[in-house]
Parts: sequence; C-alpha cells; structure tokens
Amino acid sequence: GVQTCALPILAHKIQVFVDNGSVELFVDGGRVAMTNLVFPNEPYNSLRFYSKGGEMKISNFTIYKLGL
Repeated sequence: GVQTCALPILAHKIQVFVDNGSVELFVDGGRVAMTNLVFPNEPYNSLRFYSKGGEMKISNFTIYKLGL
C-alpha cells in the first residue's frame, strides 16, 4: 500500500529500513515514523519517492546492507 505524510518545506533526514517482511521509514530521528508489513512475491529491486503537487530534491542517498 501507499502511505503519505505532509512535511513542511525544510531539509529532512529520512531513513528507510527494508527487510524480508517490513518497510520502516523515520523522518528526523523519529519525528515521523511509518511501518508497513509486506509480503513480496519477489525480492525488492526498486525504491521510489515522489512529491505530490510540488518538487523535492534528494541531496544525499546511501544504502547500507543490514547484517541479518
């Protein structure tokens, strides 16, 4: 499913954690937190961000492999 969250127009630190059964998103150290349980038929191979009715800029993006 799709979850949305309205944020003021500022710089934000967003962390996304993905494992075999969940996707978790944290904004600014937990000011906003979202969790989704997922049951994928195939491994994840993409991640999308979008801005509804405006623009956004991602200035830094790092992927870390979780030690599971």
